[in-house]
Amino acid sequence: MLALAAVFLGELYGYAMILHDVMSNYADKIGGGASSQVLSSNEIFFDHFSDLWKSWKEDSDALTYIFMALAPVAAVSTAYRISNR
Repeated sequence: MLALAAVFLGELYGYAMILHDVMSNYADKIGGGASSQVLSSNEIFFDHFSDLWKSWKEDSDALTYIFMALAPVAAVSTAYRISNR
């Protein structure tokens, strides 16, 4: 369960980092002090989580859900292999 939560939260925080990068690049292009209004990744993740969730849900595809399903399998497999040493 922890592996699934880690993959899920990692996906969302990574998406917040991508949004911050896109917004800062756009603000640099338009200039005029717009770069001071760009939200940080933490602000996007914690203060605007519902908007982040909606945009991530629209952008996710089947491969995203496959990796989320394989994360617990990989965690259990790794724990089993380590315990048998």
